[in-house]
Amino acid sequence: MLTLSLERDHLLVEPGSAVSLTFTTRNDSETSERVEVSVSGLDAEWVAVPVPIVPLAPGESREDKILIKPPRAAGSRSGAYPFVVQVRSLESGQGVESQAVLELAPINLISLQVEPKRAGAGYFRREAPFSVTVVNLGNTDQNLQMFADDPEDGCTYSIDPERVSLAPGQQRDVELLAQPRSVPLVGSAQLYGATVTARNVENPKVFATAPAQVERRALLSPALLLMMIAIASLAGIWFAMRPKPAFIESFDVDPAEVFVDDTVRLTWSAANAQSVTIETGDGVFLEGLPPQGSKTVKVTKTTTYFAFAVNEMGRSRAPREVTVVAKIVPKPPPAQITAFDVDPKSVTVGGTATVTYKVLNATKVMLEPLGVDLAVSGQDSYSFIAETPGKMTLVLTAYNAQNQAVKKEVSFTVVDQSEARILVFRALKDGAPLGETELQPGTPIQIEWQVTNAARIEVSPPIGIASDRGTLELIAPAETTTYTLTATDAKGRRVTGKIVVKVAKPDTVPPPMGPGGG
Repeated sequence: MLTLSLERDHLLVEPGSAVSLTFTTRNDSETSERVEVSVSGLDAEWVAVPVPIVPLAPGESREDKILIKPPRAAGSRSGAYPFVVQVRSLESGQGVESQAVLELAPINLISLQVEPKRAGAGYFRREAPFSVTVVNLGNTDQNLQMFADDPEDGCTYSIDPERVSLAPGQQRDVELLAQPRSVPLVGSAQLYGATVTARNVENPKVFATAPAQVERRALLSPALLLMMIAIASLAGIWFAMRPKPAFIESFDVDPAEVFVDDTVRLTWSAANAQSVTIETGDGVFLEGLPPQGSKTVKVTKTTTYFAFAVNEMGRSRAPREVTVVAKIVPKPPPAQITAFDVDPKSVTVGGTATVTYKVLNATKVMLEPLGVDLAVSGQDSYSFIAETPGKMTLVLTAYNAQNQAVKKEVSFTVVDQSEARILVFRALKDGAPLGETELQPGTPIQIEWQVTNAARIEVSPPIGIASDRGTLELIAPAETTTYTLTATDAKGRRVTGKIVVKVAKPDTVPPPMGPGGG
């Protein structure tokens, strides 16, 4: 019989470090055993068993160690990992096991990088664009607040988004725009040293910073201003005869928000231009483009595109810009309609019909042509009053989170029932219902009737009935006749009743015989 005991059942270790677990195996049987040691519940690459096969003499006990070393990687997420140490006899197959818990200590480590290191803003281009890359190098989730400042307080900063959530090993690109508070018309360039910071919202001690430089450029330097004054007269002549500067008339993107690795179409139009150049924060993206055109490009991250018009004078100073937001949210599953029906299939005007339905993966459910938003969950039926007579087709449309729709149809009939009622309409002979009895022509009969809620009463063929109720004496017609009573209510809706008076056919009389007949 084998027994197994652990030195401890709870181990704490930081990813990248090792911890050992001492265990004792005892052979209480009367025969020698060879015992196989194994560990389950932990990644096999984390665990090392120096002596996987342990020999034990009868009554012998032995101490051995298991080494556990989780790597310092994003996959080694902080938290508790239950595991089991097992020993099994290779001779008898008997096995015992003991449970323990490995707790990985949290590692809070984030990295911040700003590209480009220096960007300029000037009189025309007011904002200096930067791309900030935030990386979670630890093993815990990080909810970060992004902000930037400079010691001189010479710039304002816009970060989109300001809040960033990162899982272990995940990185995110954030757009940073720095705008000098003032840009003089004339002056020397000035450099502002900015610091970009990402700080954990729950644990402010966890943060990372990265430097960036914002160069503020005045429209004119003092030396250039003096030179311009000296050559003002010549510049006036040249200015009158110079080619017109190129500029971007329009620059658009469709769509402005996509998933990562989707494509967008950039469309531009430039005036007085020989070509168009499109840049991003990483530099030139496309150049030598025609003055008017469009281009489909793939988006791998949130990107701002700047379009410049180029002619013999150079390129335009003030670009047009568009921003494409690259979402990393996974696409939602399509909506499904698993059940859709209406009961009853035939209902009178003013009656109630009930729709039953079931949907999956839906964020919105509509019932047309009623124009009703149905509940997505917690309710699977909807009742309504049928108002319009005729065949009606109901369309159930379910939308998922991306507004993609799926539809199903079901039809039912709305009957416009008359309020008039024919309570009695029958033929009698000697006070007894006529039924299927065949009469001889000219036999006296009675027609009995009673009608309610009728605005007008008609009988075809006419027999003189006009009141709501009564009994009429009548002579049986010469042949079988069907009498139809039609009662019409105040809204013109009709209800009918019929009586069939069966008349026996006369016996056939043989033609008279001529002289000499017989």
